[in-house]
Amino acid sequence: MSNFLNKYKKDGVELSYTGMDMHQVLVREVVGEAIKILNMYDRNCKISQGMAMNNCKKFLRVNFSLDEMSGGTSDKSGRSDEWRIEQYNRNRAPIDHIDSVEDIDE
Repeated sequence: MSNFLNKYKKDGVELSYTGMDMHQVLVREVVGEAIKILNMYDRNCKISQGMAMNNCKKFLRVNFSLDEMSGGTSDKSGRSDEWRIEQYNRNRAPIDHIDSVEDIDE
């Protein structure tokens, strides 16, 4: 799992959205709007914080068509098998780690 403060990479490739073509500008704007949504909540209210996070998730799913992209390797929540395995193993001792989603139900 990568450190969230580092640039996200997959197979040695990382995103670079520093250009000025319409696509890159639009992606930056959408991400900027998502950040604004996350910052729009009452700091003293957990309900308001939860609503901001849910609104941001919905906004990103719509703008990046994420619900449409879930292929055959995810469950009904849209989570990939790799994500589910990682979450299962996250707070367990290495001896208790699993390698496949089939092991989760055991």
